[in-house]
Amino acid sequence: MSLDIPTQSHDTLEMVDCGVKQARDVFEGLVDLAGHFLTKHQYYASSVCAQIAADYACIRHPGLFVSPQLEKLLCTIGAKFIRESAQLPNQHRTAQKLKPTHVLHVLTYAKPIGGDTRFVYRWIQMDGARSHSVVITGLQVDEVPTILSDAVVHTGGKIYRIDRTVTNPIQRAQALRDISNCADLIVLHSYPQDTVPVIAFANKGALPPVVNVTHADQVFWVGVSISDVFAHLREGGCRLAEERRGIERERYAFLPIPLTPSPRILSRSEAKKQIGLPEDSILILSIARAMKYKPISGPSFLDVITPVVEKHKKAVLLVIGPESSEQWEAVKQKTQGRIKALGTMSETRVYYEAADIYVDSFPFSSNTSLLEAAGYGLPLVSYFPFSAQTEVLGAGAPGIDGTLIKVTDDHTYRGMISRLIEDLEFRQQMGESTRRNVLEVHNGYVWDRHLQTLYAKAFSTHSKISSLTMSTNYEHTGELDVLLNRLYPHFSLTGAIEQYVKPLPLWLRFRILSKMLKIDRTFSFSLFLPDWLAVRVNPYMRGWRKFPGVSWWMNRPYKATN
Repeated sequence: MSLDIPTQSHDTLEMVDCGVKQARDVFEGLVDLAGHFLTKHQYYASSVCAQIAADYACIRHPGLFVSPQLEKLLCTIGAKFIRESAQLPNQHRTAQKLKPTHVLHVLTYAKPIGGDTRFVYRWIQMDGARSHSVVITGLQVDEVPTILSDAVVHTGGKIYRIDRTVTNPIQRAQALRDISNCADLIVLHSYPQDTVPVIAFANKGALPPVVNVTHADQVFWVGVSISDVFAHLREGGCRLAEERRGIERERYAFLPIPLTPSPRILSRSEAKKQIGLPEDSILILSIARAMKYKPISGPSFLDVITPVVEKHKKAVLLVIGPESSEQWEAVKQKTQGRIKALGTMSETRVYYEAADIYVDSFPFSSNTSLLEAAGYGLPLVSYFPFSAQTEVLGAGAPGIDGTLIKVTDDHTYRGMISRLIEDLEFRQQMGESTRRNVLEVHNGYVWDRHLQTLYAKAFSTHSKISSLTMSTNYEHTGELDVLLNRLYPHFSLTGAIEQYVKPLPLWLRFRILSKMLKIDRTFSFSLFLPDWLAVRVNPYMRGWRKFPGVSWWMNRPYKATN
């Protein structure tokens, strides 16, 4: 069932935003620094600076969704250091093969919370006739979720934790390349800024086909140059990849997010009782990471939805993801406790079963949560006041595009939620229609057909040269770039430097950070000290930043120099 919602005009963002330009200057400075070390044959230092650059661009959007210069640099490191395994290639692999026997899934992290891990274990469960293995490239603290490891073991595959044996990114890339020899298809589910797979697969050699799952199609990527096929989850991601990454349409395949049916364990009234709600309450649910509710322009999620809860005294809004804060406490008091932020949860099933209506996160949509809610037969409502240029920030996926109630102004948004609260028949009709459409596409025969098409395309396009040209300019500053850049306006390089530079030998730390002073000065000079001494002097080193002129110098914007 398709529902046409009237829209109203809205104020557009001011297009001139210096934040994008500043971020681009910093990013290009980091890439230039990585290039400097590359020309000096200091490959380890170059790989670390390249990783910091990718981290920065992914979070502090620089008006780029791909960097040919960074791709070329990483591939140069890979071609220099990554050797073919002495072991013979997988004996099952042949040029005529159209279906893999053993699939290797590459993840940066396998976390218990988030859509990435669910995507992988459901893929494995729904394609259990093949052997599937998983390799983790990042420095993961948590244990691998049991549901993922069980799915892998059930198919005769293995979990590889290369993060437990090596920390050097080049060594991790070599370990990944060696492990890939066991497979005849590689699937990248890695974080978009993870440089290890790019270094590992820079030299095609006897490499099997590489599929890149574009689960983060709205941010900067690395890995365009080493991927044969891109598995897109929605049409908007395809358009962005073609226009802003230079990827040809013939290298695309669609793969809907895999879902498994969600049969009820509890009735809605039983689930409400279990979470402490009255049986006659109307539960409005929303689930996403906290950053997806953070305002970037105009009204916030709470500004838009709070009047609905105030109007309907039996309505309750529970939001899983954000932690309670001053803003959340204020609306909680204003609505007599009927709006609550519950923080992060690993098990959310009882909340889906208790819910009557599901509302998408705003201003940043969470498609995985929308699809999960659809599986429980909930009507879906999404508020998106931005232009069509920013479609990748909004909701959209096969199966929900025709039934999702998507509005572009706050008046209509509140009106549609109010109608769902008041009209039980309409609520049930929209929920059931959404559930049926989503499961038809994201589970069973239709999903498997998409998967088989993806496998066939991966082998048929294998080893074709990427069309990404090093001279192409992908820079742009439009509404999408401004919105993405405003997600983390105060982000600095401190965390990335701490993560990637601190483990290096002291002499290499000094060499990198002395050059980094031209780009960013927010890192702590305690990085030069042993851990036991850094703990003692850190409070004093923070204090000296408060002297007149020091704070200004530390936070002065980076300016690229010719």
